[in-house]
Amino acid sequence: MYDLVIIGGGPAGVGAGVYAARKQLKTALLTFALPNQLPFGGQSVVSQDVQNWIGTPSVTGTELAAMLERHLKAYAGEFV
Repeated sequence: MYDLVIIGGGPAGVGAGVYAARKQLKTALLTFALPNQLPFGGQSVVSQDVQNWIGTPSVTGTELAAMLERHLKAYAGEFV
């Protein structure tokens, strides 16, 4: 039984996961990856250069996906 189910591992889904973990909600985050892609990052994974991520002038989609995953895992603990 979960308090919250989040569908998607893009920026919005990961953000929701971080906030859910902070509120200690038992959360399931459902995401998928195509072959040879990361499960986090959403559509941004296919971007070579993301220039509108606030606080970061330029980042590849793969780097952004890794940053999102690290951020979520830093907060997730036993909740997400």
